[in-house]
Amino acid sequence: MSKAGVTKTPKSPTSQSGQQFDMDVLAAKSRFFAVTIGMGWRLALTVLIPLIAGIKIDQRFNSSPSYTLAGFMLAVAGGAVVVWDSVKQVNQEQAEEELAEATAKAAAKKKGNKK
Repeated sequence: MSKAGVTKTPKSPTSQSGQQFDMDVLAAKSRFFAVTIGMGWRLALTVLIPLIAGIKIDQRFNSSPSYTLAGFMLAVAGGAVVVWDSVKQVNQEQAEEELAEATAKAAAKKKGNKK
């Protein structure tokens, strides 16, 4: 979970072409919004379903806060799982991207040494 909070300094535009740098920034923003929207929907469903079910069961059996509180506890636990899973997914994607970059650099370096 510590990797998700770590911000890396972006590569300077001088080390990449300006256009490539802009494309990388746009791709990063796109991934961020996709993960955020996905997590938002999952959180909404995970929180609302148990709460609404708890409220409806309490109304049906006239048992005031019992099932609503149980639904709330399930919602909190489910929300924690959704956030944890989202952070894990972002970390995995970041690690795969870094591995691909390192592999590409190593292949380019190897190709440059053969000449």
